[in-house]
Amino acid sequence: MQDRERRVGAPGKPPGYVVYPGLRKWMRDNNMCTADMHRILCLEKKGWHRTKERLSGQTKLCIPEINQLIRATGKTYEYLFLMSEQEVREADG
Repeated sequence: MQDRERRVGAPGKPPGYVVYPGLRKWMRDNNMCTADMHRILCLEKKGWHRTKERLSGQTKLCIPEINQLIRATGKTYEYLFLMSEQEVREADG
């Protein structure tokens, strides 16, 4: 695995490794980086590393965080978290 695939996007950079294909695609399509996701998830009190851990799958997203992502993206739970990369591509046509 290349270095850039291991890291999660830094401020102003496209997302690196985000374990959820639907969320990763939405982030790329909307020019969102990890810093943007940090603000959406309202994790300021918990620190930057928590956002990286959650997006990379090292720790689990909790229900309120999942709901925040669904509201912010306008996508379904299934799209963001359950679809494979191929299914995401097909869903977006």
